Amino acid sequence: MKGIIISFVIGICSFFLSQSAWGQAVGKLPEGDFDSWPARFHKKVLIDSISRLECIYDFTEIDTLLERMSEHRLILQVGEKATFVQDYNSYFTDSIFRSRNYELRNGEVFEILGKNRRSYKATFAREGKIYYCNTYIWMDPMEYADSTVHFNWQLHPDTLMVCGYLCHKATATFRGVDWTVWYAEDLPFDAGPWKFNGLPGLVLKAIDGTSTHLYEAIVVRKPHIPLIDRDRQAMLTKCTRERFREVLYNYVTNSTAVINASGLLELPETTPQREFYSPQELE
Repeated sequence: MKGIIISFVIGICSFFLSQSAWGQAVGKLPEGDFDSWPARFHKKVLIDSISRLECIYDFTEIDTLLERMSEHRLILQVGEKATFVQDYNSYFTDSIFRSRNYELRNGEVFEILGKNRRSYKATFAREGKIYYCNTYIWMDPMEYADSTVHFNWQLHPDTLMVCGYLCHKATATFRGVDWTVWYAEDLPFDAGPWKFNGLPGLVLKAIDGTSTHLYEAIVVRKPHIPLIDRDRQAMLTKCTRERFREVLYNYVTNSTAVINASGLLELPETTPQREFYSPQELE
């Protein structure tokens, strides 16, 4: 049953990620089967017109209750005025679509997405002092704006080589979680994976006090894409950070109830199904 649900979710999400609805305005549908139809992509929102650097990270997180580890590959794009963090495969597939000027058929899109499935659903766009945090919770893309991200960093004399760069140590407690990070002054960018900011160099490594979250840079490079943008999701639900955390927690602790309430599937009412959950904020 779980495999059916996962396939269903991937199929539906891929549809909405790559298609716009063929409503009454379209009139007559294209000829041929669905795979041969021209793909319709989300419109893009420009975050920054100039990309200055890209950093790729390996990210591991652990659900201590399920005793499971999840591994991801993320990419941070650093611009002049903004930053953007997303799953590397999302970035990679979009680079393929860009190279073809977004002129693909449905079948081609699904084949590319199938070979490069993203493992990390969340994105973090920092524009000025505000983070826009977005992820799918079941079938609902949700986003909240976070304007209170402040790390009270303590700087230490310790050093460490990370991805070929000499890094300096800093520590802070943020929303109930202790963090140790390593930043490179040779990369003078106030940025890092997730929401890390406020240091005189790019954060290349970060680990929390319980070793359940670890970010480590594996590639630092010049931009492969000259600008930074992201999908504009018409069906996006905007909410507060508190509401976002509440909805996410309700889903991960009893996904069966949430899925049944959506009306898209009807699952047997059994023991509440817990999903992978490894929060980086406890307050």
